[in-house]
Amino acid sequence: MRTIISSIGLCVLLALASAQPFTYQGFLRQGGNPVNGNYDFQFSLWTANAGGAQVGSTLTLTNIPVSNGLFTVPLDFGAVWDGSDRHLQIAVRPAGSGGYTTLSPRVKINPTPYAIRANTAGTANPIGSAGGDLAGTYPNPTVARLQSRPVSAAAPASGQVLKWDGSAWAPAADNDGDLTLPFSGSANVGGAVFSITNTATSGVNYGGYFQSASPNGRGVFGWATATSGPTVGVYGQSASPNGRGVFGWATATSGPTVGVWGITRSSASGGAYGVVGSEPAGGPGHAVFADGSFAATGTKSFQIDHPLMPETHYLNHFCTEAPEPMNAYSGNVVTDARGYATITLPAYFESINRDFRYQLTVIDDSDDFTLAKV
Repeated sequence: MRTIISSIGLCVLLALASAQPFTYQGFLRQGGNPVNGNYDFQFSLWTANAGGAQVGSTLTLTNIPVSNGLFTVPLDFGAVWDGSDRHLQIAVRPAGSGGYTTLSPRVKINPTPYAIRANTAGTANPIGSAGGDLAGTYPNPTVARLQSRPVSAAAPASGQVLKWDGSAWAPAADNDGDLTLPFSGSANVGGAVFSITNTATSGVNYGGYFQSASPNGRGVFGWATATSGPTVGVYGQSASPNGRGVFGWATATSGPTVGVWGITRSSASGGAYGVVGSEPAGGPGHAVFADGSFAATGTKSFQIDHPLMPETHYLNHFCTEAPEPMNAYSGNVVTDARGYATITLPAYFESINRDFRYQLTVIDDSDDFTLAKV
């Protein structure tokens, strides 16, 4: 049997460094006439049209249908495409019978198919002038813009971030305290919504410093809006043995200034206080201490726990001016026919008093001498 093959077309899809199949179409004649039926084929690649060395392995495809001489087969020789010449050698036989007949000449695979498609490529750096948000030339362009807005050429310092300053993206501190004022917001979280810590360990420092220039302004205004519970509008706490939980200082040298002012608008008969001081340690401290003159426009009263019923009752006392602390109890009593009278003091009297002194004044408009004895 003598066969002649005519190449109708060659379509290749491959990558230079990877194994990709390509499709080969051929035309098979016998005695000048197109053949029909099934045939076995062997395909191999060579470095030359005649002789040369084989590249890769031989591909054997069996029982390939041929119709009116035309056949189409997929071929995959692996990673053999390095740009060198490749020649395809074909051998054929009727399906499953006899030996293979090698067709001549070999078919040269031209370099054109290499440029059809590449799934992968080696390192390929861009060249030329950069565009878009980049400036300069490749391979080392610079970022000149972000979203078409200019980037400053200033070098950043340690800890800085890129921030928009209104005209350019420029390096700036991430914690510089910038806020768009007036600022307001709300959050539903436990604990602090807004927290600032000053970690400096020396000097006169502030966790927060607020100032109002208005004649009726408030440097700090705290408002606890809950209508129940022991709420606090402004709460101050100090951990230092010489610290102040809250410190108020009126720096004006004239006018009716006030360092700390407390007001209550409650009309309750008890438990409404403008200012409350507490010294729960029980030591030599003071719930309220005045360094200078102490004055009050109302009554100067104080309240203590009832010594016999401290959990449920209080004792209310009013202050008298004296060079020493004392409690004074007064009243009127009428003697009996013998001139005697008994005065009953409260049960708690001896619990809060000692070194008793008595003062009796006889109320009598007669001329007789009256002797009073306790």
